[in-house]
Amino acid sequence: MIGPESKNPVKFKPFFTVSFFLFWFFFYSIFSSGMPPNGDPVNYFLLARNIVLHGSFGMERSEVVPLDEGPDGAFYSKFGLGQSLLEVPFYAAANAIVPGRDAEPYPYAFHYFVASLSVPFVCALLCAAFLFLCVERGYPRRVCMAATAVLGLATMVWPYSKTGFSEPLQAALLCGAVLYAFRSAKNASAALSAGALAGLLFLTKNINLAAAALIGLYILLKHRNESGKTARAFLYFAIPIAACLCFQLYYNNLRYGEILNFGYSTDRDARFGFSTPLLTGLYGLLFSPGKSIFTFMPVVLLSLFGAAAFHRRNRAESALVWTITGAFVLIYSKWWAWHGDWSWGPRFLMPLSPLLLLPALPLFDGFPKMKTLAKAAVISTAAVSFLVQIPGVAVNFNEYIIMTRHEVPYNPFYMPGRADIRDDQLATHFIPDFSPLRGHIYLLKHNVFDRGLSQEEIHARMLKDYPWKGLLRTAPPSQPERFLGYDFWWLRIPSLFPEARDWVFASLLFILFFTPVSLAATIISYRRSGRSL
Repeated sequence: MIGPESKNPVKFKPFFTVSFFLFWFFFYSIFSSGMPPNGDPVNYFLLARNIVLHGSFGMERSEVVPLDEGPDGAFYSKFGLGQSLLEVPFYAAANAIVPGRDAEPYPYAFHYFVASLSVPFVCALLCAAFLFLCVERGYPRRVCMAATAVLGLATMVWPYSKTGFSEPLQAALLCGAVLYAFRSAKNASAALSAGALAGLLFLTKNINLAAAALIGLYILLKHRNESGKTARAFLYFAIPIAACLCFQLYYNNLRYGEILNFGYSTDRDARFGFSTPLLTGLYGLLFSPGKSIFTFMPVVLLSLFGAAAFHRRNRAESALVWTITGAFVLIYSKWWAWHGDWSWGPRFLMPLSPLLLLPALPLFDGFPKMKTLAKAAVISTAAVSFLVQIPGVAVNFNEYIIMTRHEVPYNPFYMPGRADIRDDQLATHFIPDFSPLRGHIYLLKHNVFDRGLSQEEIHARMLKDYPWKGLLRTAPPSQPERFLGYDFWWLRIPSLFPEARDWVFASLLFILFFTPVSLAATIISYRRSGRSL
C-alpha cells in the first residue's frame, strides 16, 4: 500500500541522517560562489553583520544597497529577517577567526564567504526534509532516495545553493512546515512544529503568509471529524504563527513607525507594485524562454504526469501542494518583478521545488514496471533537467545579464527623456535568442573549450556564435571574453586575494575529502539498514 497508512514505514537512524546531511552540505559547498554579488544577498549579509557587531537591526547608510531611513535615524532593510538571522552564527564564527569591522576588502570577503555557507547548509537541510516528506507519504526508501537525488541535482536547488538569496531558506521552511502538517494527521502536537516553521517562513518573506494560511487550513480539515483534536491542533499551529506576526509588527514599527508597513514601499515597488497583467506574468513564469519554470526545471513535467496518481492516493496532500503552488504563481504573476531578476530562472518559484516534485513520486515508484519507452521518457526528462542546472552552477548569473545590458549596442529603455519602464530586461525575458539558458551555455562552452588560448583567439571564437547572432548579426558583443570564468569560491577568492591561497586550498581539500566520505557513509548505512534507517 502506498500512502500514510502503509505498514512498516521507514525509520531513520542518527548515523544515516547525519551522513546524508553532511554529504549534501559538502557537495553544495564545493560549488558555492562565495563572493558577494549585488542586490538582495548583500542586503541580508549587511544586516547579519550589523546584528553581530552592533546588536541592532538599524544600520548606517550604505552605498552598496538601498536602505530605508527609520524614525530613529537609522537605516533599515526592506527585506524579511529570516535569511539575515540564518547568517548571524556564520558571520559570528567568521568574525572570531578574522576579527575586524570589515574596514578592509579581505576581511569583508572572508566574512561573506563564511556567511554564504549558510546556504549550502540550509539546502542540505532541505534535502533531508524532503527525504522525510517522501517517507511520510509511505513510499519505499529507494523511491525516496531517488526523488531526493533528483531534487538535489536536477532542480533549481543546486544553482541557488551558490548564492545568498533567501529562496533556499524559504524552500526548506516550506518543506518542513508541510512535513509536520502531514504528521499532524497522526499526532496533533506536530502542528506546533508546523506552525513554528510556517512562522519563520513568514518572517523570511511576508508574502508567505498565504502558504502558512493554506497549511493551517489543511490541518483544520484533517481533524474536522475530531472536535477535540481540531481545536488542539489548530492552537498548536496558530501560537507560533501569532508570535512571529507580533514580532513582525514590532519590526515594522521600528523600521517605518507603522505596524502595517511591511516594506516594499519605495522606488519601483511603490510605482509598479502588483501592476503586471496577470496573463503576462503567467506567460513569463510558465512559458517564456527566459524565465519558464519548465525551461529551468524540466523535471516538473514528470509531476504533471504523476499528478493524477498522486492525487488518488493522497487527496488532501495533493490539494495542499497544488493550492500552495497556485497561490505562489498567481501572486508573483501580478508582481512587477515577477521574474525575480537579477537571478537564475524564476527565482520566486524556487521555494516550490520540493512540493512540485512530490506528485512525481508515483512515477518513480512505478518505474520498474514501466514500458521501455516510458522509462526512457522519465530518465531523459530527469537527465535534461540535471544538465540544465550545470550552466547555472558554473556561470555567474550576473555575467550574462551584464553582457546583454551593456555589451549589446542598443538599449532603448534608458535613453534620455524616456519614462521608466516596468521591465527593463524584455530581451532576456521574452526573446529566445537572448535566453539566459542559451547565454550560460554559450559562456560555459567557451570556458571549457577555449582554455589556454590567447585573449585575441578567444575573442574571435566568441564572435562566431554569440546567442543573438541570428537576430542581430550587426551587433556582436564588444568584449565577450570579459565575462568568462567559473563561479566557484576556490577560484575567485585567491584571484582577488592572494593572501587567501593557503586557507582556500586547505578548505577545498577538506571538503573534497569529506564529500565522498560522507557519501560512502550514507550508502553503507543505507545498505545495512534494511527497512530501518
